[in-house]
Amino acid sequence: MHKNKQTEPDPLAFEVTDSPTETARFQRLVKRYTLTGSDEKDMLHVIAKDAPDLAIVRIPTDRSERICDDVVMGDCLVIDERDNERYGEPGPLRNPGLKLRVGTDADIPVIDELTEIIFEGYRNLIRATVKLFMEEDPPMTKVSTQIDTLPVQRVWSTEGFHLNRAYYTLRLNLAGQVTQDRDSQS
Repeated sequence: MHKNKQTEPDPLAFEVTDSPTETARFQRLVKRYTLTGSDEKDMLHVIAKDAPDLAIVRIPTDRSERICDDVVMGDCLVIDERDNERYGEPGPLRNPGLKLRVGTDADIPVIDELTEIIFEGYRNLIRATVKLFMEEDPPMTKVSTQIDTLPVQRVWSTEGFHLNRAYYTLRLNLAGQVTQDRDSQS
């Protein structure tokens, strides 16, 4: 079956998501695109059709060649996976009474205050998270971070996680000047 790529982009070649956090921060339409296939042409076509003010694009790190003009390099995202069926239950928690729940926007100020403390006990946090995932019976736990957070990645490797994928983050400014937010994460 022959497919007309100009009118029917391959949905398996890339992913598109709205980015409401960045849209609110910059007060401009921001969308995220992740190249998952081998050909960026369909993704670039959809970016042009969507016409966001800012496109945050992730491409696999093995695709470092130029894909378009006017690109600002953001960072490198690494994605690790843990095969829960293979590695089983995580090690014991330091504080077995720890209870986890889904966070809400109301939790953001508290999370910001506690970030430094949480990362001191990061191994405990990752074990609790894997345990929570396993209670819901997913076969795999996936985590991601920027490439330069080496202490976090060291914990992951000792808890059964393995590097699975890596993406460069590119920012395509399609609407002219966008105010730079130096504290933003990709």
